[in-house]
Amino acid sequence: MDAAARVVVLRAEGGAGKTVLAAHWARETDDFEVVWVGVDEGTREPRSFWLRTFSAVGAVLGGRHQDLAAEYLSGLIPTDEAPALLASVLIRDPRPIALVFDDLHLASEETQDRLVSLVGRVPELRVVVTTRQRTGFETPTARTALDVEVIGSRELAFTAAELAGLAQRLPYRLAPSELSLLRRATRGHPLATQLALSVVRTLSRNGSRRPGREEIARGVEAAVTDFLPAFDAAAEEQLATAVALCPEVDEPLAAALGGERAWTAIASMEERGLGRFAARAGRQVFLMHTLVASALRHRAAQTLGPDELTRVRRIAYEHLRELADPIDLLVLLVEGGLDTMVFPHFIRHFSELSLHRTHDLIALLGPLPPARLEREGTLPIVLATALSEHSVVPAPRAKKLVRTGLAALPERAVGESPLDDAYLLLARLAALRVLRRYDAAADVGERLLERLETLDASGVGGGWFPAKVQIAFTHLLALRTDRVRELGAALDEDPHPTRPLHFRSLLAFADAFAGDLPAAERSLTFVEDGMPATWPDSHYATGWRLASALRAAADGGFDDALALLEPLESRLAVLDLWPAVLWTRGAVRFAQGALARGLRELEAGLAETRTYPIGRGWSEQLHALLAEYAMASGDLARATSVLQASGADPAVQLSRARLALRFSRPQEALAVLNGTASADYLPAQEAQRALLRAVAQDRLGNSELASARADEGCYALGKLQNPLPLAFLPAQALDDLRRLTSRALWREPAGPPVAHDGPMLEPLTAREQLVLRALEEGRPLAAIAAELHVSLNTIKSQTRSIYRKLHVSGRREAVTKAAQLDLL
Repeated sequence: MDAAARVVVLRAEGGAGKTVLAAHWARETDDFEVVWVGVDEGTREPRSFWLRTFSAVGAVLGGRHQDLAAEYLSGLIPTDEAPALLASVLIRDPRPIALVFDDLHLASEETQDRLVSLVGRVPELRVVVTTRQRTGFETPTARTALDVEVIGSRELAFTAAELAGLAQRLPYRLAPSELSLLRRATRGHPLATQLALSVVRTLSRNGSRRPGREEIARGVEAAVTDFLPAFDAAAEEQLATAVALCPEVDEPLAAALGGERAWTAIASMEERGLGRFAARAGRQVFLMHTLVASALRHRAAQTLGPDELTRVRRIAYEHLRELADPIDLLVLLVEGGLDTMVFPHFIRHFSELSLHRTHDLIALLGPLPPARLEREGTLPIVLATALSEHSVVPAPRAKKLVRTGLAALPERAVGESPLDDAYLLLARLAALRVLRRYDAAADVGERLLERLETLDASGVGGGWFPAKVQIAFTHLLALRTDRVRELGAALDEDPHPTRPLHFRSLLAFADAFAGDLPAAERSLTFVEDGMPATWPDSHYATGWRLASALRAAADGGFDDALALLEPLESRLAVLDLWPAVLWTRGAVRFAQGALARGLRELEAGLAETRTYPIGRGWSEQLHALLAEYAMASGDLARATSVLQASGADPAVQLSRARLALRFSRPQEALAVLNGTASADYLPAQEAQRALLRAVAQDRLGNSELASARADEGCYALGKLQNPLPLAFLPAQALDDLRRLTSRALWREPAGPPVAHDGPMLEPLTAREQLVLRALEEGRPLAAIAAELHVSLNTIKSQTRSIYRKLHVSGRREAVTKAAQLDLL
């Protein structure tokens, strides 16, 4: 209000908070002398209106203003001259003045026009108007000349946060779904909200019981019946009732509901204060006021009948499906019993409904009776998806709902039509995703893609971009990165403003995980060029953060990589891609050479997520990484145990080959590497495979073949612009490859090579750790002995023990190795 225009019009229905807001501003402002003019039925005539105005002005401002009121009352000032005389006196008053006209719609049109003229003559005058109907200040001419701002019921409505604050006064705490129900029932209307909270308080008997959501909904509806307006004809009431069922009505929808003259009839409703016109999506729409709409909906069953209610809601949905709020549209479908249309609508608006409006979704679908859920299997699947979207581990209720949905799906015969078939497959995919059965869900996704190709070929596919993005995400959860990369071209044409960022984020990580950094860079550039300011902190940016971390690590920026991952590490419980977070952080730490810290973090992460569902592919990746850490730390027994319990994933096979080389079994390493088809390896894995074969051949004395394999692997890493795979090769193997590879092809690792060729490390004693820190600081042995109060020979003996345990030969190597093992 303080920063608003010179004339502020608060136009909304009764109980919307207009007068409360104006009174609060009048009480709090220090910038104006505020004159409050209450308008009622007694001031409809101009003479009465100006008398009320003169009296209010005189009471606040005194002096000449009081004389005007007396002169006007005595008849010395004609009514026609009142506005001009008041204007001349206000202009000469040195004080900043604000006039507040409460309920100006009760004044005549003539009076309003004269008031507009008065305001135009007094440039410094501030005016605030409350009204239920359009006033003279809202004509195009007045709005332009006087700088008029109109504040409507939408701006006056309570926000969700404000409603939650008000609800704290109740005798018990409302659940998010109950708050969503109240928000939907009241639309944030201040009076409706207060009535609803009063209903809840009454039904709860001051906290002695907790009323059900249906009981609350019925109580709120009953509380607003007193606001039902009177209509002159049954046809007018029938149209108004149909309008009340709709979240908004534009001219085409009005014609569909009530014929060619319906829009004119709706305009008369606006003039009577039953609603207001607003601009939505580039078109004019009528929004019926909340209390009026609630009262009409309460009587809709008697006015229209059940079949007509369904017909109206179906018509409204078809007209508004791409224009209105998704939850408002979902209300149309659920209240109209149009259950088979709910799942397609949910998929069309999947991102918003599943991530940002889950409480609204749960509040709407949660109270549905079991028989209705069992009859239409996609309904419980939608509800289960909402319940499980923000937690990796699905709740028992979500699992039960999925079982209900899956049991009902076969009763709708697959093959009814290609479109129905596609929706049923997508529902099955969603159900499997809720159960975290990612491999099975990915298989269903492949069947769905085949069906979508048929639909696209027939011209009725419609893109299905939300479904295709979810299929791609499912493949990533199942670690089928090759399919994610193949789906890239199919999603390049998505017209959605932000969904391509989500997919490119996933694609960037799929490419980076595969080791193809140039391909990842293309997607990262696309994302970084188009991302909104808040997007990097969103759920959708997970793939972008993972891919960016691998890109930074490949360039040696390990601190930058870890900073990118840090926001994800505290959100593992809500991220389906939690295994990718653990793997990426572990790979970065390994390449950095921080073995001890990386192993601790990996073990802590695996302990935290031990009950989380995980796909077979990611399970194999994490086991392979754990084995790599064990080998690098010299714990060959643990590495052997981990790999024996693992499957035949290419990552596991590479680890087994490295372990065979550690045991000086090059022939066994070659057998492992040759046992998996080349096509099963990702690009970076194929490069590692070539390098390991080179080391094995070299140790078998086949130097020429070894050199060819080394060149092949280094050439592949060069094309991938990715030195990270070199971090997983022992220092001795790196020395061998450096000798075998031509200088033009050789690439140095991104971090310091880890000398993990020796046996398992013995732990240092507490005294040896003190000596090691002193060695790091560069102090002479004699100074260390004096500081620790022992002989020089004792310090020399402890230093030799440190070198032996770390498998090094001098101080500099000891300090470097200790830093790699996070001992300093």
